[in-house]
Amino acid sequence: DDDDDDDDDDGGGQSVVGTAGADFEALLSATQSAFMKLYAILPIALLIAWIAGGVAYGMQYEGWSLTVSVYFAMTALTTAGLEAADVDPHHDTFTNWFIAFYVMFGVGIFGSTMGWVAGKLFEHYARLGMREKVHKRLAKEDLEFASLLLANTNKNNRRF
Repeated sequence: DDDDDDDDDDGGGQSVVGTAGADFEALLSATQSAFMKLYAILPIALLIAWIAGGVAYGMQYEGWSLTVSVYFAMTALTTAGLEAADVDPHHDTFTNWFIAFYVMFGVGIFGSTMGWVAGKLFEHYARLGMREKVHKRLAKEDLEFASLLLANTNKNNRRF
């Protein structure tokens, strides 16, 4: 009776579950890698999109030039809206709501993005500083101190 129906071995030495698990791990790893790349550009892309929305509003709805629209978009975000209403104090209802919405969320997006950029710069320079410390030549005093620490550690670890 040579019955192969009960044989789970596919001849490759690896079960179907093992192959599926390896495929899942590879997919998970690729997904995490893609997510990390997206996370690296998402804050800046969101800020650029938000500024572009302010520029589009200025050019389409208000009829401003590109220069005035960029000025509006940037000053509204960087001054927390103090300059946003400077263009025309007699706005209609839509304009008032748009500016309130644009500034309320835009200042948070701007601040978060600048904080994210600052954090990335800090991490980069911290790594550079750590690299310099790791590769720094040790002075004679540093070696003597390390020897003293090792000698004291060895004395304390001896059991009589």
